[in-house]
Amino acid sequence: MSAVSSKNNQKFAVPSLTKETSQSIKIARVLCIFFMIYVHVNPGVAAFASSTEAVRFFDEFRFFLVNSVGRASVALLSIISGFLVVFSLRKAEILKFVSQKFSSLIIPLIFWNACFLFIVFVIDKYLQAGYLEQSLGETFSLLKLGEYLMGITQAPVNISLSFLRDIFVCALFAPILVILYQKFVPAFIGVVAVLYVLGSFTALLITPNILLFYAIGMFLCLRGQIPKIPLYLEVLSWALLAVISLFILGDSLDVARDISERTIDLEKRIELAFLLIRFPAAIAFWGLSIRISKLKISHYILKLEQFIFIIFCSHVLILTICWGAWQKLLGGYYDPAYPVFFLLGPILVAIIVVPVAIVLNKLLPPVFALINGGRTLPPTRQSRF
Repeated sequence: MSAVSSKNNQKFAVPSLTKETSQSIKIARVLCIFFMIYVHVNPGVAAFASSTEAVRFFDEFRFFLVNSVGRASVALLSIISGFLVVFSLRKAEILKFVSQKFSSLIIPLIFWNACFLFIVFVIDKYLQAGYLEQSLGETFSLLKLGEYLMGITQAPVNISLSFLRDIFVCALFAPILVILYQKFVPAFIGVVAVLYVLGSFTALLITPNILLFYAIGMFLCLRGQIPKIPLYLEVLSWALLAVISLFILGDSLDVARDISERTIDLEKRIELAFLLIRFPAAIAFWGLSIRISKLKISHYILKLEQFIFIIFCSHVLILTICWGAWQKLLGGYYDPAYPVFFLLGPILVAIIVVPVAIVLNKLLPPVFALINGGRTLPPTRQSRF
């Protein structure tokens, strides 16, 4: 029996996934993860010292980029995940569906967190004492190993990978949400609202917003709609994205400064702005992805998409290692060369990960599939990039 009964499946108004739509989705994933990587380029806000250093134009640019298209890109990624999960539910039995999601999300979550934890241990022992505690935000405890690797009740050691954990939780609720949608749409909306509230006040979700956008993706798919963005809406979305980003910029700089006037109200205001900015960002990124899909450059972006999952999983690990080497050779955050490191961050990760992935996929396909969400590279991608 499928994850949703065949009788109910007949009521699905699922749109056909055309080649054009599939390509737009792949391009969107690359764009979103590319900009998301900027959020995690070392050293984050840790080295920002406005009390002793003047705020540079670069500081403002970095905060603007990170807190606009960087953080907001997770919205469209979540919508795409919710959109595609409906197709999975139509084909797989419930146990097979859960097993597939565990293999594609939780196993990579554990593996890449373990790799990052190992690197943090090495840095702490041989290069920078105290780095382990700094990365964990607490003293290391073997009793919390499950938390560090899987993020059971808190973010894992590699915070960026909490996205995989939250998407898995969303997938567990997906069969119920599909049935509710088929029976009574308001019930679908109501349960999503309840889960969102629970995720905000319990350990159900690390980032509750992910569920909200995941549900939007499911809703669009179940309605049989693939959004086409009118030009005016795309322009308006980019404008709203810019305006909200400027609003966030001032507040986020204040928080980073850790000013005495910092209040709970300020942090709540930023949190609300982060939620609001994700709506126009999703529309803007989707419209941009459709437009790029019609350009020649899409050919190269689609090639890169084959590697984008492993790029996402490994980017914090790669950047941490590269940042350590960069500091030894070219200096830290306030040295003149740092903007180059920041701007090249996503490209640097891709340059390192792609050839390693190709070799690993060729030599040890089962291992590569295990750490790459259950997927190996298509034969046409194995020989050349």
